[in-house]
Amino acid sequence: MGIMVSPERLRRYPFFGGLEYPVLKELAMASEVVSVARGGWIFHPGDCADALYLLLRGKVEIRAPLGPEAATQIGLSTLREGDILGWSCLLEPFVYQMGAVALTRADLVRLKGAALRELMACRPEVGYLLMSRVAEIVAARLTQLRVQFVSLIEGGRWQRLDVRPSVLVTDGGRSRPKG
Repeated sequence: MGIMVSPERLRRYPFFGGLEYPVLKELAMASEVVSVARGGWIFHPGDCADALYLLLRGKVEIRAPLGPEAATQIGLSTLREGDILGWSCLLEPFVYQMGAVALTRADLVRLKGAALRELMACRPEVGYLLMSRVAEIVAARLTQLRVQFVSLIEGGRWQRLDVRPSVLVTDGGRSRPKG
């Protein structure tokens, strides 16, 4: 079991900014501080998404599985103090789609997903605020991935594919052979 979290500690981070003390207290009661050694996994792709994490100290890399066997992982982004990870615990089917590994020793606040979802359901204004912030995080990470993808292509590091014009054109929403 990890160390308990104070509401004041949560208040310091933008994700929880503007929440009333009673809400912060409820979140703190559903939280604990956990430590992960360098190279340790916080969660793997496909694991049950049972917690949302706030990174207090260290660096964490979000990794995506490559290929059908998922034996190879690719690093997508590096998270630092104050970043949130594990937002899959808020969305069905409550399964982590990517993994997270500590690049350095990492200290994190682990918020129980079920308790967080219950709070959000009972206090819709809190749910709206937190889900809006999750949406901002997701949008920022998608933008970051797009930039990485473009830099791979423009930098010539991406395997060039033989692209040929489509042999189909659309006609009222249906495809038909071109020509």
